[in-house]
Parts: sequence; structure tokens; C-alpha cells
Amino acid sequence: MSFFYLKISESSDGKTWNVDDSLETLSAPDTAATFESIDLEKITIGSLTTAESSEAVANSIHQIVSISQDADIGDGNTIGAAYFKTATGIAQTGRLATLMVRTSLSHNVFDAYGLQSHLSIDGNMSANAAGNLAAISGKLDINANTLGAGIAHAGLFIVDGSTGGAVSGDADVIWAHVESGVPASQVTGIVRMSTGSTVASCLRISPTNMTNFLNLDAVAGFLSTDTGTPGAASTHKIKINIGTSTAGYIPVYADYSS
Repeated sequence: MSFFYLKISESSDGKTWNVDDSLETLSAPDTAATFESIDLEKITIGSLTTAESSEAVANSIHQIVSISQDADIGDGNTIGAAYFKTATGIAQTGRLATLMVRTSLSHNVFDAYGLQSHLSIDGNMSANAAGNLAAISGKLDINANTLGAGIAHAGLFIVDGSTGGAVSGDADVIWAHVESGVPASQVTGIVRMSTGSTVASCLRISPTNMTNFLNLDAVAGFLSTDTGTPGAASTHKIKINIGTSTAGYIPVYADYSS
């Protein structure tokens, strides 16, 4: 199997790049993919309707970008293996997406992911060297603009399906899990919510079509059986809101036993 490459060199002005678009052929291992087409604006492997066949070899990866940053690029700068951006030139009536990832399954598999991201901590880091460390990060920046319509989210997760289908195991929109054997010194919680600005609610829930608010699968951990009567006075209260008016509070009592 063979593949092609483009010759790219920096111009003398240090600001632009010269691209020699004559294709040259190199021999490559059988695990390399063949390009359907190459031009200066688009590289295509397969098409939207016809997939490029993948060979049955271990770790068959059709596009690889692997870098090692061996010098400090300076405070406020970024190093990345790839950068993609989509911007509007005029008003749009369609959908924009900077990166579209699709995984299609019609046979048995062990694991499958639409997008899999791993962040691996491979060495000790001092406290002042670590800011946000996240396997996946999403940010919605409204700036000083006004959104007159639509729903704005930093993260959106949806499960879709059709009548007649079924899942025999668990099926959840979001699953947050800590692996077995992780010491308590490395995890302080499962979900954390915080804000640097005033917001109306920590959680907003639309209870229509929901049977239960919580489903606790066992009497264990923080859940215990007790038929005693709480004290006459609560120690704390949690404010809740139903609809558009304040409905009241959930009382919190001191520990008691039956």
C-alpha cells in the first residue's frame, strides 16, 4: 500500500507557508489508509456514503497526529495537536458544527464510543503548575451579546430511540463513575456544581414524565433504615421552587434513631 504527502515549507518572510501540491508517493505499512483525494483545501478518506475499508490488524488508526512539546512555550500560549474552527460569514438557516463524529454500529462490539478522550497524569505536578485538568472540557462564551432565541448550553446530552427498541441493561443520559481501587485521596466527589456569579437555581428539573425524583438502588452508604420520629425542630432547610412561585423548604433534622 502507498500514501501521499505534501511538501510544506516556511516562506522567507516567516509569516506564510509554501505548499508544493505535487504528490509524491512513499511506501508504507499495510496499516496506512489510502487517500481518496487530496487538494489544498480538503483531504478525503472514503466519503459520506462509502467508507474506506479498514484492515483487520491490531491498533488500526487511519490518521495519527502525535507530538511532544519539549520546550516551554510561555505563559498564556497554547500547544495543540490540531485546531479546527468554523465561523459564520453571513446569517445561516442550517446547522454549523466544527467537528462531526459519527460511530455506526450494526454488529456486536465489546465497547463503542462516539468520542473517547483520555487525560493521563504520568508524573507528579506541583500545585502551582496545575489549573483545570479535564478529559473533556466544554465552554459557552456569550460575551456581551444577547441571544433572543434558542437554548444555550455548555454541554448537551441526548438519548434518542424509536418504539419497538429496548435496552436490557442500564441506559442513562449521563453516567459518572469512579473506578474500583481509586483511593479517597484522589477523589473528593462524583459531581460538583459551583458558580462565581448569582444564579437562580442549582438544578432545574422538568418533572413531567418522570416517575421518581431519585432512585436509590440499595440501603447502603449514606442511606439507612430508620422509622424514628425527627425532632420537633429542624436544624437546616433547603429552599425549593415549583413553577414560578416559591413553594417552601425541605427540612433537615439532626441525627435521630428509632
